Amino acid sequence: MLLNISKHVISNYIVFGAFLSLVVFSNAPVGGQENLKPQSSPVAVARGSFEALKNQDIPAFVALFHPDEHKRFKAFASDVFAFDDPDGQVRQIRELLAPYDSSESVASADGSELLAAFLKNSFAQVPGFEEIFKNAELEVLGEIEEKLDTVHVITRTVMPRPSPISCRKSEGRWYQLLNVETMRMITAFERTQHFRDKALSIETLSTSIKMDKIDVLGHVNDGEDLAHALCRTEMKMEDFSFSVFACYPVRKGEPAWELLNADDKTELVDALREKWGM
Repeated sequence: MLLNISKHVISNYIVFGAFLSLVVFSNAPVGGQENLKPQSSPVAVARGSFEALKNQDIPAFVALFHPDEHKRFKAFASDVFAFDDPDGQVRQIRELLAPYDSSESVASADGSELLAAFLKNSFAQVPGFEEIFKNAELEVLGEIEEKLDTVHVITRTVMPRPSPISCRKSEGRWYQLLNVETMRMITAFERTQHFRDKALSIETLSTSIKMDKIDVLGHVNDGEDLAHALCRTEMKMEDFSFSVFACYPVRKGEPAWELLNADDKTELVDALREKWGM
């Protein structure tokens, strides 16, 4: 068995852990962004995602994801139906892909159709999701450019701790990327045989996963005395690895504060490691 997780837990993990930080909630326009077309900027992509979900238009929401993400998700769905002896977690994921219920139906579907089905079923598993969606608001703290075609929008929504929404530009248009928790789930299925051979439990996973490398991609200010550093941490478990994105608060007066703008991030990483036990 991969992980012994109940259907309720896995649904909430997928929706809140994997999608809540990429689903953008806003009842008011972000300053200066009112008339932007949905894919003209990373923030516009986020707002377009919100409008699509507010209108319960899942296909329009899925259309804002990068085409490569559709392909990646189809490969993941194909892996889910590759088991002759699926365990509990695999069966739960299969249920979230309904009405696609076989290798043949997945093969004949487009990746965007599979992702739309997965999202629709996942959202339906969360009690009160519509009410949360109705009342939440978006605060954009800033953008961090990792590459010319990759930008992370740092937002604060229903959770007090900011989170990144990753976007990529392709052929003049910006697209949203799958959240890192979702990618970790997908990557795990890409290495399915590794997990099945090890028969890893939650306890085994928690003790065997190690931090391999930490990169500080940048930071955004949150008032005069607080900033948030966006870090990508490479996690490793034997020969299996995956990335985790997270924002870490840095307050004025802390050792990391004076290091935020340094060209060499080595000392900043050391300061963050010491404070957060990374």
